[in-house]
Amino acid sequence: MGNDYNSGYFTGVYNVFKREFRLLLASPLLYAAFGAYLLVAGITSINTIHATGIVTIKPYFQIAPYMILLFSIAISSPMLLRRDGRRDFALMVPGMEMAAVTGKLLVALLILLFPLLAGVLVIITMKLASWGSADTGVWVSGTLGLALLGMAFSSIGLLVSSTQKNFTSAFLISFMIAFFMWIPDFLGEHSSELLGSILRNISFSYHVKKFSLGLVQLVDIVYFIGISVLGIKGILISMKVRNGYALFRAFSPVYTLVIIAAVILANISAVRLDISLDMTRDKLFTLDNTTKKELKKLDMPLKVIFFCSSKIPGKLKYLRNDVINILKQYSRYSGNFSVTVLDPDTDLDARRLASDYKVNEIEVGNYSRRKTSIDRIFFGIAMILGDKTEVIPEAINAARYRTLEYELTFRLKRITGKRVKILFSVGNGEEPSEEDLRAPFSRFFSLLNEYEFKKVIPGKDDLSEGELLIIAGPNISFSQDAINSLEKFIDSGKPVMLFLDGMKTRWNKAIAGLPMHWIVNDTGMNKLLSKRGIEINHDLVLSFRAPKIPVSRHQTMTYPLMPYIQVNSKLMVVPYTVSSFSLKNPEKFKYVMKTTNEAWRHVNAYEEDRKWPVTKDRGPFITGFLYKKGKEKIFGFGDSDILRDKGFESVSTHIIFLRHFINELLDDRSLSHLRFKGRSVSWISPAGKSPFTVQLYSCILPTLIVILFGVMYNLLRKRKKGEYRK
Repeated sequence: MGNDYNSGYFTGVYNVFKREFRLLLASPLLYAAFGAYLLVAGITSINTIHATGIVTIKPYFQIAPYMILLFSIAISSPMLLRRDGRRDFALMVPGMEMAAVTGKLLVALLILLFPLLAGVLVIITMKLASWGSADTGVWVSGTLGLALLGMAFSSIGLLVSSTQKNFTSAFLISFMIAFFMWIPDFLGEHSSELLGSILRNISFSYHVKKFSLGLVQLVDIVYFIGISVLGIKGILISMKVRNGYALFRAFSPVYTLVIIAAVILANISAVRLDISLDMTRDKLFTLDNTTKKELKKLDMPLKVIFFCSSKIPGKLKYLRNDVINILKQYSRYSGNFSVTVLDPDTDLDARRLASDYKVNEIEVGNYSRRKTSIDRIFFGIAMILGDKTEVIPEAINAARYRTLEYELTFRLKRITGKRVKILFSVGNGEEPSEEDLRAPFSRFFSLLNEYEFKKVIPGKDDLSEGELLIIAGPNISFSQDAINSLEKFIDSGKPVMLFLDGMKTRWNKAIAGLPMHWIVNDTGMNKLLSKRGIEINHDLVLSFRAPKIPVSRHQTMTYPLMPYIQVNSKLMVVPYTVSSFSLKNPEKFKYVMKTTNEAWRHVNAYEEDRKWPVTKDRGPFITGFLYKKGKEKIFGFGDSDILRDKGFESVSTHIIFLRHFINELLDDRSLSHLRFKGRSVSWISPAGKSPFTVQLYSCILPTLIVILFGVMYNLLRKRKKGEYRK
């Protein structure tokens, strides 16, 4: 055995690796830890995924780091214990301590890979169960992060193990050290800028966070490798002391200081190099080609000012860094794109400038177990090009949901482009009266200010000057002259957007004690639509796949009159009282939007009943379409409230929905891909299997198989030992 260890470093590593691997396979602790990881991380995350209704692996990576902590320390803590009366000859051979420690660490890493790779069963089973497809790139990135985290935890476990005599003390001390290496990120949220930066950069949680989002950064890889290197050096010092070396000699001050300096230098170099790999499906951390093209066309100086408060709550500080990083990426691609960060809290001139650009303070809730407070902060962006200005007054949500690139590039395109004239039909009851229950269109006109809007009355006004015509919410029939002018407009090759309500309220205002009542709404457009194979139905479509609204302080209810409508795989809208269309040959339409199968409808009349009576007339129902034939282009949707102020206030995706189809009709697809970047939400299919089925095949059965393997392995091992003794 001694000759084998003396035959060379790699032979020593191999021999230790082989022996430790066999011992671990025979240990019940391995199978208990593996089962605990799969059952806790897998089952908990699957329940969370099903509860949210969205196909995502984010819940898995929220709980997996804590299970990796327990798994890694449980496996590594017994490996180097100083047991009385027992000696590890691999650690006693002079000059071979490094080979022995390397072999043990490699075993810990290999064993760690088993539960990590088993995590892919969650993704595979969700797909086979017809839930949907999760982002595999995020899984690969997150698993790499967990592996590096586990390597750091294992090095801590081995280091502590080398100084202890029993497993319990080694496990508890290792756990405490790992815990204290985890929490600095949270402490940094409540510290000064400098101290917070230091605490974040030494924290395990901070460096593993980006992996779980799909971003692999060189600085994070170098950090975990550095921690492991320092851990190995500590183990070697401990081993030499155990073998009788004096502490000073075992420490080797010069050699140790060189290693520490090398680790620090490597981390500083990684920060300056700023190398990263975006593994997300939508490339959320990489500038889109559309953005790069717009930046290349920028031939005038564009000044961007990021107004951000220094008193921003700790939990939002990472968003500040994300915004600055994105703006820096923009400036790298164009010398005309300059970035300035100002703090209106400490700089009065910056506060006045923010007020001039209409970037005002916003209220942000700061919640904790002890108290709840509301902070007022600045978190907005102003873009200045000559005498033109574009503003993102509240950039927090755009930064949080990774849609800031679209918001910036869209405004960059708008500030440098020309305005297209869009006609908006009035005169047929589209605009509400003062007592009307319907909301106005004021937010629609103000938010889509990249276009020049003009109100017209079809049949009376000239429509030729507009590039697109919008008709939204008429409740008075169009005259024949108006229909003729619409036909002429469509025949000229110019597009029309129709937001038609198949039903209308019986009364113009709410009457106390009477429920809302809807009746047939005849717009007089049936002939125009029917010749193109389109018919607007006089119905209301309801669905329990809808938002929950508060009905009391502690109670909410699903509101079926606002059904979720999936526009495409990345966009969903929430209309109010939507009607359906009947299409002849719907497969020939470019876009068709439908409800889910469980939706139902009421035809010709409907009186609001909070019991939401379900009819036998079930979905899916067509609620929208895009018709293109020859020069004719018509977009239709069965609700006008989606354009009204209430629709814009309640759902942020409605503005994206409108811009997308306006651009599609105007043949401007330059922002089509970028518009949906980061908005990919895949809902779990109603036809999917139950959560228990997913848990059974991804967690329970694999755990039972591994335990069965452990039992069989130990039985065979005992049998071989018995035969050897005979």
